[in-house]
Amino acid sequence: MFRTLVVGLAILSVAITARAAPSSSIPRVGVLMPAVPLLEEGLREGLRGLGYVEGQNLLVEWRSYIGSDVALRSMAAELAQKRVNVIVAIGSPPTRVALEVTSSPVVFMAGDPVAAGFAESLAKPGRNATGLSVVYTELVAKQMDLLHQLAPKARRIGHLTNSSNAVAALGAEEARNAARVLGTRLIMFDARDPEQLTATLRRISPSMVDSVLVSGELMLLANKTQIAKALRETGLPTMFPFKDYHHEGVLMSYGPNLTETMHRLAVYVDKVLKGARPSAIPIEQVSRFEFVINLRLAHDLSIDVPQLLLLRADEVLQ
Repeated sequence: MFRTLVVGLAILSVAITARAAPSSSIPRVGVLMPAVPLLEEGLREGLRGLGYVEGQNLLVEWRSYIGSDVALRSMAAELAQKRVNVIVAIGSPPTRVALEVTSSPVVFMAGDPVAAGFAESLAKPGRNATGLSVVYTELVAKQMDLLHQLAPKARRIGHLTNSSNAVAALGAEEARNAARVLGTRLIMFDARDPEQLTATLRRISPSMVDSVLVSGELMLLANKTQIAKALRETGLPTMFPFKDYHHEGVLMSYGPNLTETMHRLAVYVDKVLKGARPSAIPIEQVSRFEFVINLRLAHDLSIDVPQLLLLRADEVLQ
């Protein structure tokens, strides 16, 4: 009877191990990103479209931060300790930290990965990271030009940005160059974290500037409701970097579609999980941008939108 019991326990142990084994073979992805729900949902959609189902054939460790470098570094270190198969880093600060704490594959969405040192080149990244490049600095001149067409008499343009982000700092320099070309003056409004953002928004008013450009920094996007409300109340013509700001009721935007961008990022995650080396996967530059105008809000703010600008828009909200 004892022998029978031992054999039975052995069979039960093998059965339990067999049931548990698949979970150890399920790929695990760590995601390090600012607290922006639309980015998370876009990545989830992209992964689902590729056949991944969380909890079944993919495990995802989601980590969202809000403006704290200490918290960001702690989260990145935690993901590295969990030995995830790949870390997805959304934004330049998360990418930099991820590359500092792990030699595991990293898939990123960043501004200029070559200039930032994340890759040797777009064609041959050369390191343990690859992904998407959204070069916001090249968008700034276009955003400034569209804003100038909307408000040609504006001579003082406010620029809301985050100087602690190296990519945003480069964008600020491009904004200064564009302002000189347009014969206008650029006035900087710096917000390095959510606390400083609140104080900075109080300073933006028609007595200070004639129009406003909001940078594409993701910390700002994480606080889009607060920013949209504050700038709408000023009545100033304002250019935003993403269509997603229009959910909060803003006047105008020009930039990449972030949902589509996250879908593309999921493709990179899939390639790495299937064994491709990040160093050999070319970095894709996002090249499709959307120009959206909220004509209804323009009327409410008594802002006349030139017909030529409306014709150039990809979408007019009425």
